[in-house]
Formats: sequence, C-alpha cells, structure tokens
Amino acid sequence: MAISFWIYCDEGTSAVLKARNLTQATISWTPTGTQMAGHDVSQSMKKVNTSPDGDTWDAELPDVMSTNFVVEGIGKDGKSVRTMDIGNVGCE
Repeated sequence: MAISFWIYCDEGTSAVLKARNLTQATISWTPTGTQMAGHDVSQSMKKVNTSPDGDTWDAELPDVMSTNFVVEGIGKDGKSVRTMDIGNVGCE
C-alpha cells in the first residue's frame, strides 16, 4: 500500500489522503493541551476520487490546533496500515 498524507489549512480545512488499496480510512489527532492518552479525536475519511495512480480520501476538519496527526486505514487484504505522525499543525 502506498500512502501520502497532508493537511490543507484554510477556510474549510481538509485532511487529504492519497492511497491505494484501502477500504476505509480514519484520521486521528490530539488537541493541543490534552497530550494525555485517551484524548485523541478521530474522524472517518470519505473517498472522493478513484484513479489508477491512487484514491483520494478527504475529511473536513473543524478549526484545529493539534498534535500527532495520523491516518489509519484498512487495506483490501484486511490488514491495518498507519501513517507516520506528521507532527504539529495549526489552522485558524
């Protein structure tokens, strides 16, 4: 599975995932100031485009000042896959 992931910060902030062979994807993050286990926020991502080069998944995010963004997905083979933590992101 190939995955690339980024956060687009502007009005209507979106998390965009490019991936192949996923059946579902979820973005998770830890709101700033709550860096304790159990305070993560998760949101399902929606597949918005399919192409031979990889599918595009999207999730519109609320105003966010967060740490530890990761995306987890389930591959067509049933195995879990996870992105690296992309670090701190701030959007207002």
